[in-house]
Amino acid sequence: MMKNTLIACLFLCCYVGGNLMVEAKPKVYKILGDRKNGTKFRHVEAESYIPFNKSYEELDDYQQKIYGKLYKVLTERPLAETEKPPYPLKGLQALYKPIIRKNKLVAKNGTVFFVALIDEEGKAEKVTVYQSPNRKFTEFLNILMFTTEFEPGTCDGVPCEMEFPFEMELRYVDRTKDIMGGKGVYTKTPGTE
Repeated sequence: MMKNTLIACLFLCCYVGGNLMVEAKPKVYKILGDRKNGTKFRHVEAESYIPFNKSYEELDDYQQKIYGKLYKVLTERPLAETEKPPYPLKGLQALYKPIIRKNKLVAKNGTVFFVALIDEEGKAEKVTVYQSPNRKFTEFLNILMFTTEFEPGTCDGVPCEMEFPFEMELRYVDRTKDIMGGKGVYTKTPGTE
């Protein structure tokens, strides 16, 4: 009887443990908005499976694979095994936070999609904006990209010129009547749906 109980317990532990491992979801990282006076709640302004405050080198293997898949979707070409994409030195927050602040001023919904050509020194050479809420926002995106420092992409371990694609959904939300706080935007990185 004791042996059967022990076997049943081991089976149950393996089954439950295996299911928990299969169903584990990756951590979602968030950029939170300002607090409204009198409350501790902050609304989510952006979320992603990739941490916003880490450089590419600081990302773990799983996060680099997620970024590689996103890179493939946006550029329509996969990264070769010997390639590493260009990436903002201060992490994706170097782009997300200024774009979120700008959108709070212009209060627009829509998609931001651009591709920047990053040279061997980590500087933007050219920015092509494919989608933007308006002309002024497009000008802002160009200035942002030319002033953001990048870790250059590498080809066979050597810095090389490479494209950096970026897509972000902007959704302006008037939160003045919401207990969650003031006016803000909400964005979601592709792939976190």
